[in-house]
Amino acid sequence: MQAAPNPAKIAVDVEGESMNALLLLMLVLWCALGLVVAGAFVARGADVALGKPAEFTPGARLFLLPGAFLLWPYVLWRWLRVGKTS
Repeated sequence: MQAAPNPAKIAVDVEGESMNALLLLMLVLWCALGLVVAGAFVARGADVALGKPAEFTPGARLFLLPGAFLLWPYVLWRWLRVGKTS
C-alpha cells in the first residue's frame, strides 16, 4: 500500500487554542486561590468562623482542608462576614 499523494491538511484553530489556554489559566488561578484561602482558613480562620473562639486539633484541621478548598468562595465570604460583625 502506498500513502495518499496529498495528505489531509490539518486546520489549526487559533481561536480555540487561545480559549483553551484562557480556560486553563482561569482553572489554575481558581485552584491557587482555593489553596491560599483553604490554608489560611484552616490555620487561623476556622477558630473564629464559628462565632466563638474554638480550638481544633490538627486532625480536625486536616479534615477541614479539602472542604475549604472546594468551597473556598463560600468559606471566604463567611469568614469575612464574621470578621465584620466582631
